[in-house]
Amino acid sequence: MLTTGGVSTAAAQSATGAHITGAASVASAQDSEAMLAARAKVTAKKSGIGKASATFNWKGQNRTGKFKIYVNDTSCDGWDAFTFLQFKIKKHGQFKVITGASRLYDDTCRQGGGERKTLDRYITSYKLHSIRIAVCQNDKVGTGDTCKFGKWKKNPKY
Repeated sequence: MLTTGGVSTAAAQSATGAHITGAASVASAQDSEAMLAARAKVTAKKSGIGKASATFNWKGQNRTGKFKIYVNDTSCDGWDAFTFLQFKIKKHGQFKVITGASRLYDDTCRQGGGERKTLDRYITSYKLHSIRIAVCQNDKVGTGDTCKFGKWKKNPKY
């Protein structure tokens, strides 16, 4: 039994109402809250095109875990819907937007259906400030694509 200042630890815990199991429960609850805070979801929706979302975990100032991506062509107009991610990093004191290379297309026009895919994690050597997703319509060749961007989701570990 450990003692501090002539009082046994058990007696001090008893006098203050503290218990080892109680302290462990509080620490466990705090860990759970920290894990929940690290989870994130980004979404985008545009009438006449479709909707997209991505769920992921923030893993630190410069990285994420894997992404679960979803896109659904809800317009059924013959033009495919697709999605991609954008990453806002801080490089040499300036913000820079990086567009992710991966695209996910939905050409099936299934109401409530859509396409799903898991993408690798994102890692940068700079600070990762935030992430957003786009839902786009694959327009006629040469006309550019019509896109709707979701809101930026800030990295809580930034």
